[in-house]
Amino acid sequence: MNKKRLIVLILVIIAVWYFAVHDRKPAQAPTTTSGVANEEAKYHNAPQSTLALSGGDIEEGKARVHFFTKDAVANCSTATSAVELAIDSKYGHPAAGALVAMTLPLPAEQAEKYVSTLPSGTRLLTMQIDRDGIAHANYNSTLNAPATDCIKAERRVQIEATLKEFSQIKSVVITVEGKVWQ
Repeated sequence: MNKKRLIVLILVIIAVWYFAVHDRKPAQAPTTTSGVANEEAKYHNAPQSTLALSGGDIEEGKARVHFFTKDAVANCSTATSAVELAIDSKYGHPAAGALVAMTLPLPAEQAEKYVSTLPSGTRLLTMQIDRDGIAHANYNSTLNAPATDCIKAERRVQIEATLKEFSQIKSVVITVEGKVWQ
């Protein structure tokens, strides 16, 4: 009888260990991200990541976020300017925080010179970086707000330039509510 109890105990320990190990893996195996914990999670469900900040000599908690000068937007230019902004750690990976920062009002000193081409109300729903260095940024439908081809191109450049500030990001896929953004 003691041998049976010992075998059952060993099986229970193995089962607990097995499930504990498998519960630690992310829900979406190829990504290195998880959800954001904040009061606006339903709008900014920008996942966190275990990847380290790597945006040149920028200190932790900051990122280079790309914006356009007012002249560049008026002239349909795709030349952006990187603005160093503080990034809230609640977004996990600094790239997700940088994308969220792009949708928020700029500090007064930068707002005089720079603008975002993302329409008001644009929200980052998810952001993932896969093992191949492909960043997947998923936005709400506001990103599709009516715009000229020029403005749409500027929106794309602004998002891609910001994400490519992080050395682990090689390419960018932009989606709107899960569908590839054209």
